Amino acid sequence: MALPQLSEYIDDTEDFINIFQDTHRNKLIQLDLVMTSLTFSITLLSMIASVFGMNVPSGLEDDVFAFANVVGSAGTISLLVFVGFGGYSKREQLL
Repeated sequence: MALPQLSEYIDDTEDFINIFQDTHRNKLIQLDLVMTSLTFSITLLSMIASVFGMNVPSGLEDDVFAFANVVGSAGTISLLVFVGFGGYSKREQLL
């Protein structure tokens, strides 16, 4: 094998490896985007639960269904935020 052919083969192999690494890097960035949006949604749910759990008299502690309503509403809002992030990411072709 001649030296110029070997050099071309090495360059082609480097290009292939770089393309392979770029593909995996893009997949990791997409996974990071999904995980970050999921973390933000769960944090929003935790914030609403912590506000509800404060020892401030609000009249909600006497209502039997207040806890279920607050948790259900917070879960729905959290899910909508996550789906909204996903929809925005799809529309902007980030995913």
